Amino acid sequence: MTVTTERVKEILNSAEVTGCRLVIPQRLNRADYVAVNTVLTALGGSWSRANQAHVFPADPTDQLATVLADGALPRPARTTEGFVPTPAELAEELVREHTRLAELPAPRVLEPSAGDGALVDAVRTTAPDATVVAVEPNAARAATSGAGRACRS
Repeated sequence: MTVTTERVKEILNSAEVTGCRLVIPQRLNRADYVAVNTVLTALGGSWSRANQAHVFPADPTDQLATVLADGALPRPARTTEGFVPTPAELAEELVREHTRLAELPAPRVLEPSAGDGALVDAVRTTAPDATVVAVEPNAARAATSGAGRACRS
């Protein structure tokens, strides 16, 4: 997918990035907002009403520069990496109902593709004494997979 209009590039060039927050200083009409939001969502951002900004898991400056330079949006992780997040409720049910972790003394668990950490959280909830080694091949996801998790990229 490409950024097809100069207007979208103009708006994105005026954006102010502070850490993980991106603010567009001017008010946009609906069509411009939808076009810009499509780009920012593809980069991993989501609108936060509380912050009045698009919030990203990591600083979006480099990704934004790439989009502005060549107009191409990154393909979604589901397409490039096969990443599909596991809903927390499903992860909890899976670990609670289909494993014996709660019965084992100090179990050891390997999560070879930790993603956003839903299964790791479910293991730690079900078996707080478990030793969990979580590996996530995507370095950005590994870095933002949650506080208190040891995740390897």
